[in-house]
Amino acid sequence: MSRTRRGARVLVPALALLMVAAGCGIARPIPPVYEPPAGTETSTVLLFGDSLLDQSDDEIISQSAAFGLPFEFVDEAIGGRGLLSMWNFTDPPRESLQGYLAEYEPDYVVFEFAGNYQQVLAAPGYENIVHGSDEFYAAWLEMYEWMMADIVAAGAVPITVIPPPMGPGSHEEEVRNALVDLYAEAAPANGSEVVDWSEALSARDCIVWIQTRNGLQSIPICYADELRYEGDIVNYTVRTTDRLHLAEHGIVRAARWTVAGLSAQLT
Repeated sequence: MSRTRRGARVLVPALALLMVAAGCGIARPIPPVYEPPAGTETSTVLLFGDSLLDQSDDEIISQSAAFGLPFEFVDEAIGGRGLLSMWNFTDPPRESLQGYLAEYEPDYVVFEFAGNYQQVLAAPGYENIVHGSDEFYAAWLEMYEWMMADIVAAGAVPITVIPPPMGPGSHEEEVRNALVDLYAEAAPANGSEVVDWSEALSARDCIVWIQTRNGLQSIPICYADELRYEGDIVNYTVRTTDRLHLAEHGIVRAARWTVAGLSAQLT
């Protein structure tokens, strides 16, 4: 696979920053990647999601191989996809998932959807829902619960990615941050494991947003040191300038949390 679109790494001089939001905290622990027991058979992992998972797929596969994990990946993560619209789907989202489950017979499904909804291309039955309304969240939760049930019924283990918070002023900030809370409650209630990209990419209380010549950037202020480069004394951006997508360092961290979550299923 070669479709990952990585943002440029940005080193930001401390004196050139205009801090627009900040927090504090201790370093977030890096989740361990577990060595599989001897003789563990190869499992199939379906990646099903939107652009954030699509950005991270190559790195997830690369890190999984580097740790010697017995996974084969099938990638059905495509930008713009959401649970209630037809954008980049041929069939309605649930029917598409059911088709992937039948075709690939995965053992695990990494599920990441951060709130995309295109009203003009709404899935049948979801026309004219206002993005971010109470009706939107109720419909999103209903579809999520149906999809989790489909995954479990197919004999696979669902792994829900809790999406990271978005940048201030981004057009979907409120929806994304609301879904963080929705997934955190709904995933365990629906038999899903969780990979928390909100923690991986620094929780809302551990991000500094800065205004640079290239636009609003984000840097973490409470990352653990293990994922910094050797001898590194600077922070790295985790989002691109659109405040939605992942920069290079964000991709690396998102993949590490995902691979760690998958490895835990083998122990």
